[in-house]
Amino acid sequence: MSRARPARPPGGAEAPRLQAWRPPGVAPPRAPVATPEPADAGSVYDRIYAWVTRIPPGKVATYGQIAALVGRCTPRMVGYALAALPAERAEVPWQRVVNAAGAVSERGEGGGTDHQQARLRAEGVLLDRRGRIDLERFRWQGPEEPVLGPDPGEGATDPPPHDDRPGSRGSRPRPRTRR
Repeated sequence: MSRARPARPPGGAEAPRLQAWRPPGVAPPRAPVATPEPADAGSVYDRIYAWVTRIPPGKVATYGQIAALVGRCTPRMVGYALAALPAERAEVPWQRVVNAAGAVSERGEGGGTDHQQARLRAEGVLLDRRGRIDLERFRWQGPEEPVLGPDPGEGATDPPPHDDRPGSRGSRPRPRTRR
């Protein structure tokens, strides 16, 4: 059985494949990630702001939780959107979005956590000595009704249910045990 050769580019010459040498086990460098500007991601940012506005006072949501509700969005994009929140959108309660550990994330220029923590405390959210929030107590459970349509933004969906069966693709990793 003979294998067909791939077609050569015009001119008959095959393009050389050059790759930089790297030690075994070292992944190639990742392409730099561009920070999206509000003008570039307008509708995504609007959907993020719409979901954040639905978080009630005294509750918090994580960046990942908002990203899952928005759809086609990452937690980092949620952070970018909140950092770029325009002054005319002052009604968006940005302080109610925290990281997955239940803590206020540092700003790019550093600082700013005291202001966010003060706003959360004013809403009745308790923080421990390390500045963390008990997510089991204060996490917003999401919309009361299932999200079936494009409310408040197109592409919005509830996150898929978690599958705890051992060996399933959605199962949590098992804790490491010492031998």
